[in-house]
Amino acid sequence: MFGAKVTETDPSGTGGSVDVMRTGGKGGGAATASGGSGTGGAPSLTKDAGTCIRDPGQDTCMSVCKIESHLPDRLPPDILIVLDKSGSMAESVSNKMGCNLPGCQNKWVQVTGAINTVVAATDTTVSWGLKYFATDDQCGVTAGAEVPIAVANHAPIMASIQATTPTSRTPTHAGVNAAVEYLKTLKDAAPKYIVLATDGSPNCGPDAPVGAGGARGGLFGGAGTTPDDAATIKAVADALAAGYPTFVVGISTAGTTAETTLNSMAQAGGMARPAAPYFFSVTSSADLETALKGIAGKVATCNYPLAPVSATNDPNNVAVHIAGATVPQDPANGWDFTGPDHTAIKLFGTACDKVTGTADAKVEVFYGCPGQPPVP
Repeated sequence: MFGAKVTETDPSGTGGSVDVMRTGGKGGGAATASGGSGTGGAPSLTKDAGTCIRDPGQDTCMSVCKIESHLPDRLPPDILIVLDKSGSMAESVSNKMGCNLPGCQNKWVQVTGAINTVVAATDTTVSWGLKYFATDDQCGVTAGAEVPIAVANHAPIMASIQATTPTSRTPTHAGVNAAVEYLKTLKDAAPKYIVLATDGSPNCGPDAPVGAGGARGGLFGGAGTTPDDAATIKAVADALAAGYPTFVVGISTAGTTAETTLNSMAQAGGMARPAAPYFFSVTSSADLETALKGIAGKVATCNYPLAPVSATNDPNNVAVHIAGATVPQDPANGWDFTGPDHTAIKLFGTACDKVTGTADAKVEVFYGCPGQPPVP
């Protein structure tokens, strides 16, 4: 740290002098002033309500730090739909018969129709993505997402669905594991969720070795029809532990043996309904639309991305206002940093309630100067 003093002409023009203590490393630091103005006062070396930034050995301001303010938009949540592509999705909702006649609304048609409606309605407020299980006609699940998560993703998602036919088995645990691995590759600060939509009990249990790829083995699944409930419940729990809560949607599962497993999956995923059934049970496209809209509303974020800050400002020296009132940095009822390298903030508790419950509750973020309070 540098501690040399230099004498500068009093900026008040009264002939006094000012002692300036330079501190900080090479490339810039804070300058503090002391000394008289000829009348005993201590003149400010700030300019335009900012802080004069100097390099050691320089007697003039290199730049002036001013408090900056930004009005960020909410960060859309990332939601990956993990969709059952098993052959039973081609069955009628009311029975287990095939549904190939004109006008027959099989489960696949109803589910994808609801996805179409909800994704279109939330295209700018949610970043949607799509992952199938299986990705072949048996138990294979490849890495990645068939439609990577993005804002305004309605058209790519529907194009993928229209090109897909439900014909596989039900490797649910492999689908969830692949979803988690994909979500780990995303580096944005948005909160991330899985919506797992399925019509039956998981199978493709460990009755065959996991393949290295191809029609039956796949990257994340085995082959066969052995029940795989325990591994699937664990996969959902592991997803939550990795930071990816899962909403479980059961399609026409009422009265089936799948209900017990789906309830356990929903509870393991951290986003269960408050009472049984703990998963979102749907029997029609209207039911599913309601469920998906509720899910999208539940995860409407109180996350706000932080704008790039000027080189003179301290990106960690932040103040947050809601509707003009200061909000404390408090992870219970205020705000805190989130995202890699403090690239976003999140509102909590009463602070979040204020912006979700009031249309004109404007959020404003102030960036302070080094060593100065970040307030206007």
